[in-house]
Amino acid sequence: MKIPNQQHEGASSDLQEHDKVDSDSLRNQSIPMLITETEVCPEESGLSNQSNTELVIRSNKHLQELKRLTEENNELYIRVASLTQEINWKIKDIQDRNVKVRQRNDSIRQLQTDLQNKNNKIKDIQDRNVKARQRNDSIRQLQADLQNKNNKIKQLETHVKNYRSSVSFQIGQTFVQAVAKPGINTLLLPYYFIKAVFRGKFS
Repeated sequence: MKIPNQQHEGASSDLQEHDKVDSDSLRNQSIPMLITETEVCPEESGLSNQSNTELVIRSNKHLQELKRLTEENNELYIRVASLTQEINWKIKDIQDRNVKVRQRNDSIRQLQTDLQNKNNKIKDIQDRNVKARQRNDSIRQLQADLQNKNNKIKQLETHVKNYRSSVSFQIGQTFVQAVAKPGINTLLLPYYFIKAVFRGKFS
């Protein structure tokens, strides 16, 4: 992730200015102390000019070292601030991505729930279709059984009709009527016999 240049340059310039002031103030505070020491030390200890010169040289080396360390410290501070800002940006980006991932996971779970509900409805419809096919098969079986029974009934009706129109049945019927209702039926019994015989022969 890139950091905006204006913010980065502003922060760097402010930090450099601040550290420059600190280093300048530190240097300004350190130099008089060394000068004071160089002014005081010859009077109290009686050191030679060569020792004084060596002391000044060493002091200058220490000042240069201090300046170098101060500059390195400033650079490190700037780098730490830049890295901190970059890390914050990355953390924010990761948090945003996590939010999007959670939202996407919620959407996926919702879709899975909807899919499961639809699958349950489809399974229920399939079960109903299976039951409907079984019911239709049962109805067709019942219709086939009914058709067979109707055929048997028709066969029996035809058989009964043929039996009723047979000579033996006509003779038996005439005899039963003559016995059940004696009188004229009994007198006409020979006539009915002959009629039944001729009817059976010519039918």
